[in-house]
Amino acid sequence: MPSKVFRGASGGGAGTPTDIAAASVSFKPGFENNVLNSTTITCVASSAAPARVLINGAIYTNTSDAVVGLTVAGRSGLDTGSVAAATVYYVYAIPAASGATFNLVASITAPTGAGPTGFTDTWSYLGCVSTLAGSADLPEFTHYNGLFASGSTLESETSTTSASDQTHTFVSPAKPIMKYWRVRCFFRGTVADQYGQVKTIAGGGDAIQVRASVTTVLNFFGPSLLPCNTSNTLYSFFNAGHSFQILLVGWQENPMEYP
Repeated sequence: MPSKVFRGASGGGAGTPTDIAAASVSFKPGFENNVLNSTTITCVASSAAPARVLINGAIYTNTSDAVVGLTVAGRSGLDTGSVAAATVYYVYAIPAASGATFNLVASITAPTGAGPTGFTDTWSYLGCVSTLAGSADLPEFTHYNGLFASGSTLESETSTTSASDQTHTFVSPAKPIMKYWRVRCFFRGTVADQYGQVKTIAGGGDAIQVRASVTTVLNFFGPSLLPCNTSNTLYSFFNAGHSFQILLVGWQENPMEYP
């Protein structure tokens, strides 16, 4: 069974597997994309700040960046298939072909399943991201300590129907991987002192409420975290004659729950 990730300042350098006891910090290395319209994910590392993962009892250490390209096939790329828009990709660390460093691979298969194709039981899960709704590109993002924070809107849902809970379905990881939504809300009222809500459960649940104190003004809230009570689904509710928009800009997961 694959093992959890460690990253720290002490114990073994690149090229030398290290005993578990040598790891000083027990969290998973983050990854990011800081280029607009890119399909590349980078796990940043240096000799001053190495990235370490634990796979099947051995620690693998990188002192330079590990990159995965979603248009590349296999190791350091997508395990199978072609990159697509509005799709969640799960990022895994895998041992390099030789030595004691690690590579990355991306997959549409979640860690609750078999993991990346071709690397059965030889991986460690780092976290997941999503391509944009209108293209197969990634947003600018950071993913650290389980928080996927995008600089772009992954998806947006707008509703002008009122007086009942409106269902909004998003492309996102399902429970139990996803713990919290990261959303922004926009509400435009046509009458003063009205409000709109985004909720996690139809008819109730945790809610973000946005108040329109002045007519025709676009009022916004967030980004804010909401518990993921229903996988892939949020609900909006507001008074008649207004419009409400939900923007998905990321999520919070807990990759330490998975090997």
